[in-house]
Amino acid sequence: MPVSAKYNPLVAGDPPTQAFFDYDKSDIHKTYGAGRALNADQVEVWSAVFREALAGAAARRIVDLGCGIGRFSAMLRDVSGAAVYGVDRSARMLAMAASDPATHGIPWVRASGEALPLRAGAVDLILMFLVFHHVVDRAACLRECARVLSPRGVLIIVNSTVETLDTQRWLPFFPSARAIDLARIPSHRGLVDLAASADFSLSLHRVVLNPVAPNLRVYADRVARRTISTLQLVSDDEFARGIADFRRWCEGRDRGERVDDEIDVFAFRRAVTT
Repeated sequence: MPVSAKYNPLVAGDPPTQAFFDYDKSDIHKTYGAGRALNADQVEVWSAVFREALAGAAARRIVDLGCGIGRFSAMLRDVSGAAVYGVDRSARMLAMAASDPATHGIPWVRASGEALPLRAGAVDLILMFLVFHHVVDRAACLRECARVLSPRGVLIIVNSTVETLDTQRWLPFFPSARAIDLARIPSHRGLVDLAASADFSLSLHRVVLNPVAPNLRVYADRVARRTISTLQLVSDDEFARGIADFRRWCEGRDRGERVDDEIDVFAFRRAVTT
């Protein structure tokens, strides 16, 4: 979800000015599918996570908020049997989603998380997968999620956090990347506290191993496509030097083993008032 610059209130200290990447001012939509396509292991892992977060509850309507090219939208439909709606601020990413035969029949809506064009209580599950760090007014977005969720609804936020950021293997090869992400990603406690201010209670938090590539060489190829928004925010010279060094690092350590990235999963439910 592309947005304008705003300081991230969830990160303690005095981070650098936060930079945002506008998906509609680049051609990233053309390469995003190749760089971030879900492999069979990822489908298995994330299908299980979504089922766990639902905890057996039936879902009629699901919103894939910040859906991008819709890579999770069809999975959510298949896992739940529910009607899935893809919502994103990027017209270019939504156009790519609509052109994918695998997502046929899924409605695509251009909107921001801070102003969802949905009636109150209409949705049973909202997924925000690697989206939260793109949102400008996070408190407003969480309030909107609370408004449109049904009383038993679930909000799933999957995101890198301050605590897991340094597990990303590519990060040290791009000198400005860590500061960029620290200026926009949440901490565990910051996210939970902000969600609580929108009347959400935490029902699940754990770190998931996301199987991003079958080996380090393929992993380097995926990173080289520059579909990670952080890498769009570093200079072209920094990216060129960093990806060359990262390729050499991966080639020297590749033993044919699967590459897993650590990522935080939070599931929130509407707080029960008595």
